[in-house]
Amino acid sequence: MKQVCQKVVDNDKDKCLNVRQMPHATDKKRAAGMDQRVNSGDFRDEPRVFAPLKPQRLSEEVYRQLKEAILGGYYKPGDRLPSEKAFCETFGVGRPVIREALRSLENSGLISVRPGAGGGAFVQKIDSSTLAGMFEGIIKMDKVSLEEITEARLALEMGSLPLVFEHINAEHLDELEQNLKEVRDNLERGVRGKRNLGFHVILLKASGNQLLSKIGEALMGLMSSLLEEYEYSTQRSQQILKVHEHLIHLLRTKRFEEASRILESHIHDTFHLFRKHRHNNGPGRRMGRKGANSPGGSR
Repeated sequence: MKQVCQKVVDNDKDKCLNVRQMPHATDKKRAAGMDQRVNSGDFRDEPRVFAPLKPQRLSEEVYRQLKEAILGGYYKPGDRLPSEKAFCETFGVGRPVIREALRSLENSGLISVRPGAGGGAFVQKIDSSTLAGMFEGIIKMDKVSLEEITEARLALEMGSLPLVFEHINAEHLDELEQNLKEVRDNLERGVRGKRNLGFHVILLKASGNQLLSKIGEALMGLMSSLLEEYEYSTQRSQQILKVHEHLIHLLRTKRFEEASRILESHIHDTFHLFRKHRHNNGPGRRMGRKGANSPGGSR
C-alpha cells in the first residue's frame, strides 16, 4: 500500500488517501502460468465457466476507494471532499475520470454536489430518503406492482414482529398513541387516513433494529406516495384506525399470536384493496402517473 499525501487548501489541513498499487509482478507470473496451462491443454476438459478478464475502468477504482473512505468514516457527513484538481493529483488521473467517479457517488446517495461559490462535493448522511430513492428507481425500471410491494411489506413487518414484542417500551407505545391522535384529528378535518402508515414506521422502529427501521421508513414512504393513486374512503380510514387501536392494546398486553394474526390480516386487506381497484379500473397505475380524480395526500 502506498500513501500519497496532498495539501487540501479548502480545509487548510492535510488529508491522505490510500491508492492501491498495480498488480505485483508475482501476480503476473501466476497469470502467465495459467496461460501456459491453458495452452498446454491442461484445462481442455474443464467446463467453460470462466470469462476473459476485462480491465477495470479507472473511474470505477476511484469510486470504490472514495466509497470505502466515506463508509469507513474517513470522510464524515457534512465534510466537503477535496477539489477535483486535488483528486487528480492524488490518483494520477484526469478530470473526466474524477467527475465520473463523483457522479457515481452522487447516484449512490453518498454525496451531494452543490454549485457556485462555497459549493463542491459534500458527504451525505445515508437515511431512509436515500433508500426510498433507490426503491423508487427499482419500482419504476422493473415495473414492480403494488401487490409485490405489499408482499414485501408483509414479509418485513411480520418478520419484525417478534423483535417488536421483545423491545417495545413505554416511549414507543406513547408514539403509537400520538399517531392515533393525529389520525383522529385528520379524520375530523376530512383528511382521510393521513399518517396511517406512520403507525407502521413507529412499529418497525420499536423492533430495536436500525436497518429494519430504515428499510421500513423508506418502504412506507413509497407506499404513501403510491396509495395516492387509489380510491380510499373515509370509512376505510376509520377501519384502519380501529385496527391500530386494537394492535396497541395487544402490544400492551403482550398477546403476540393475536397481534400477529391481526397485523397479517390488516396488510392483506391492503393487497385486496389494490386488487379490487385494478379490477374496477384496469391495470394499476404506476408511480408518477397520478389520476385526475385521485385524492392526493389522503392516506
